[in-house]
Amino acid sequence: MLDFSINSHFLPAILMAIEFNAKQSGNSDTLIDLLGIAAMKYEFPPAMFQLGMILLNNEQTAVNGFNMLQQAAQRGFGLAVVAMGNALSPLSSIKFPAKDATQALMLFEQVIKEADEPNALYEAAKLYDAGLGCKADHTKAVEYLNRARKADPNIPELPKHVVKAEVKETLKTLAIAASSCAAIAGLGYAVYKIFAKKKK
Repeated sequence: MLDFSINSHFLPAILMAIEFNAKQSGNSDTLIDLLGIAAMKYEFPPAMFQLGMILLNNEQTAVNGFNMLQQAAQRGFGLAVVAMGNALSPLSSIKFPAKDATQALMLFEQVIKEADEPNALYEAAKLYDAGLGCKADHTKAVEYLNRARKADPNIPELPKHVVKAEVKETLKTLAIAASSCAAIAGLGYAVYKIFAKKKK
């Protein structure tokens, strides 16, 4: 019956199969297929987020993953905004072809404005500390680090950055496609919507 429901693209059955597949560390292609149905057919934001994160961590599909995260964010899934910021940040571990420190910081600040989300605070602190995407501001970096640690005590120390002027200049010239920038700019309300719910 469950197989029939999944093959009929019944969303609750698909979500059960996604959870089961993820817990069992099952076939990644099956998981991607199931997430794709939930994301594309039903526009289910958590599935869009999960699929976006999987695609983002593969160099060949990273741009598609970023676009999927944008769609999740536009539907009010605030953590997708943080993930987009991580993708764009030149100081994150995510390999993404269009690094843009200014856009990354803007996304983190949108989230921080609504809630003390620890990852957004920490990643923004790193950018302020290194002076990427903004004027270096060690005081603000420490403030954000402390707020991040209050929300999550496992947040590490700020890394020591040696960012040469020519590297900073190169990073400034990298920009995401114009369509992505326009979509990023329109995320403010989506971020507000999801994190406003957390405050209640």
